[in-house]
Amino acid sequence: MKKFLNKTTQLIFAQQGGMFSSAFILATMIVLSRLFGFLRYRILAGYFNKSQLDIFFASFRIPDLVFEILITGAFTSSFIPIFIRYQKNKKDLEENISSIFNLITIFLFFFILIIFFLLPFIIPLITPGFDSQKIEQIVLFSQMLLIGQLPFLVFGNFLTGIAQANKTFFITSIAPVIYNIVVIIITYFFANQFGLIAPIIGIIIGAFLFFLIQLPILINLRFDYLFIIKIGQGVKDFFRIVIPRILTVIFTQIDATVDLSLATLLGVGSYTIFYFAQHLQLLPVSVIGIAFGQASLPYLSELYEAKKMDEFKKIIIDSILNLLFLTIPIMGFFIFARTPLVRLFFGGQKFDWDATVNTAITLSYFSLSTHYMIVKLLFLLVSLP
Repeated sequence: MKKFLNKTTQLIFAQQGGMFSSAFILATMIVLSRLFGFLRYRILAGYFNKSQLDIFFASFRIPDLVFEILITGAFTSSFIPIFIRYQKNKKDLEENISSIFNLITIFLFFFILIIFFLLPFIIPLITPGFDSQKIEQIVLFSQMLLIGQLPFLVFGNFLTGIAQANKTFFITSIAPVIYNIVVIIITYFFANQFGLIAPIIGIIIGAFLFFLIQLPILINLRFDYLFIIKIGQGVKDFFRIVIPRILTVIFTQIDATVDLSLATLLGVGSYTIFYFAQHLQLLPVSVIGIAFGQASLPYLSELYEAKKMDEFKKIIIDSILNLLFLTIPIMGFFIFARTPLVRLFFGGQKFDWDATVNTAITLSYFSLSTHYMIVKLLFLLVSLP
């Protein structure tokens, strides 16, 4: 039994030896996570109509905004290089990483406290097409997500960043799968009794498990968390890198918020149709693009620190060409098979044919725009010296 446990531990916490093996593991687990994610959407479409789903998805707009600023802005491109720079010096690593985490935590709770009380004023501004009853529900659900979901997602992604900096991808890839499974189970068993509260509670529990599952990462890496804030060079470098990235994320989130506002003016179910089409269009991007991005960042950071710029450039170009090779055919397929795809992923009992057709048409426009961006990127690569 002890031997079995040791083998299992080695498998879960194994470091990947190359970028493409890392990308393969990540892509496999992201596919599983996304499939369960779309199963979650299908179950939601089976229990709730378009009007209810408008409320549900709109409730995530403000919590997602804070999450993206703190996580996508802070950890995806800023945290891992700092971790790699100090990983050979345990004391400096623990001081810098703990200080960064403590500062992020302070910002997080500051945002939560302020936004929690401002939500009754913010939500009517960003959902002008919704009536007062819908707005009240969105405010309530958003407050629940801010308090119950957001901290655990932020802390869980902090652990994800540590593991990926150490080239450990397996356990961090399992966590989102568990998150979606929990939401599916709770929605399936309790939606008829509790309505939209059921998936909201499922998301909160799923976020807690997302964090809890990854806690062994700290133990395995023998990382000692410190209750300190020490503004050393690592912390200064982190904020120097992170501020431009956060500004980029803020503009992206403003765009997403405008999308919500405009969709609420188009009638009942319009935001749900927009939301479903956008997320289906992003499926190949998230599976292939995120896998390559997350897998390559630790290797790129190491090469940059070692001043191996030729290898650094080669990995970037090879990764982009591989992405183009994989995504262009998929996007073409999305245009021609749009209606069956929408019915397959979102064909719940209460997601009617009119909603299916409108989602399929919206998906086509999204796919065309993706093709356009990919072609522009290809011409840019061709023009490189």
